[in-house]
Amino acid sequence: MALSLILFIGAAVVGYAIGYVGDSQTQQDRTANEKRAEEVEDRKEEPFTATVEYDDSPPEVWKIVLDRTLTEAEQKRLSAFRVSEEARKYLTSLGGRTIRYTSLLNSDPMDLVPQAGGNSTVFKMNLFSKRDTQLSITDLKAVDVSCREPTAKAVIVFPPQGGAAYEGILYNLAKPDLGPIITDEKYQGEHYFSRRKINLGGGESPGGLRVEAVTQRQSCTWELEAHYRDAYQNFGTVRLRHGDKPFYAEGIPARPQQLWYMNIGAQAGEDMWLSCGDDTEDPFCQS
Repeated sequence: MALSLILFIGAAVVGYAIGYVGDSQTQQDRTANEKRAEEVEDRKEEPFTATVEYDDSPPEVWKIVLDRTLTEAEQKRLSAFRVSEEARKYLTSLGGRTIRYTSLLNSDPMDLVPQAGGNSTVFKMNLFSKRDTQLSITDLKAVDVSCREPTAKAVIVFPPQGGAAYEGILYNLAKPDLGPIITDEKYQGEHYFSRRKINLGGGESPGGLRVEAVTQRQSCTWELEAHYRDAYQNFGTVRLRHGDKPFYAEGIPARPQQLWYMNIGAQAGEDMWLSCGDDTEDPFCQS
């Protein structure tokens, strides 16, 4: 009787152990299958997407361009303004478009950014990824750069007296192979991805960048080719555009039909707005 009881208990223990191991293995297999399924679904998600918003806030210094010349009455009205912001609003009401001055780089050892004749278009780019796993953007290249002669016929300039640096990246579209240049004080003038990277997905906050595109005597369309590496050690590229259009950066012609600039140092009784002729040597007339 005792022996039968012992054998029964032993068989029960063995059966329980076999069942426990079987259940554990089943649970491990189930977990592994769920993980593989999650990975498959995660890989189906786009690596990342971008939204773009052009900066249309009034800059401190500016160039206004129009695709026609100012009439005599409009020139007279412009000459009456002694406050730059009032002049800018008036010119904008005539259909004028604002072009920014290029950010000033205090450290630019390779002369990457044109300080004379540089015209900038700025936008904020927000990058998003729905993936559960993290990925890293390792480069953002300017590609498909296509430039043509600007359409502006009249250019009105409120020139800078100094310059300022902004946190973000800059592309010189005349030298697109140079890549994105750091514009903020730290590492200024260096290639962005030699110092930094952009991590997305896996709970990372969306990445936001101030992007500045510089042209000189041409207007250009262009796109960005983002290179990335994901958590599965896959490498790939994503083409970034402004919706279904390429990015656009406007320049001004070397010799517009009309070129005016604000004489910042004008005293009472002196002309505030000066018109540039073909024979002038004033540096502002080279803008």
